[in-house]
Amino acid sequence: MKHAFVVAVAVAYVIVSLAEGGYAPEALAAGTLVIWWAVIVGLAVGAWPRAPVPRPALTAGLCIVGLALLTALSLAWSNDDGRTFVEVTRVAGYAGLFALVILAAPAGSARSWLVGLAIGLAAVAVLALG
Repeated sequence: MKHAFVVAVAVAYVIVSLAEGGYAPEALAAGTLVIWWAVIVGLAVGAWPRAPVPRPALTAGLCIVGLALLTALSLAWSNDDGRTFVEVTRVAGYAGLFALVILAAPAGSARSWLVGLAIGLAAVAVLALG
């Protein structure tokens, strides 16, 4: 199970990288939607472990939500609402990904996340050199 998790993280990283790094507005919006649906459905069906959220993670999450709110507030003074909305979507995706990882990751799985990210990064580097 541990190795499957590492492979899943690495494959997800490579897939996002191959989709123009997830920077295309369509990919960004679709990814944000999928991430938040995973969070909501996981909470609704009780799929996530019932462990308490660590205080540092809660603090970091609140900071990301604060950034999302500030980014959304910047729609009031921005001269390009379209680009600002894309940035609001990007930060909402970051907040959703953070929430998904905090909710779905079992305790003590940080090593698996880091190994998966390292393998994915190495695969993207090899593809870029090719």
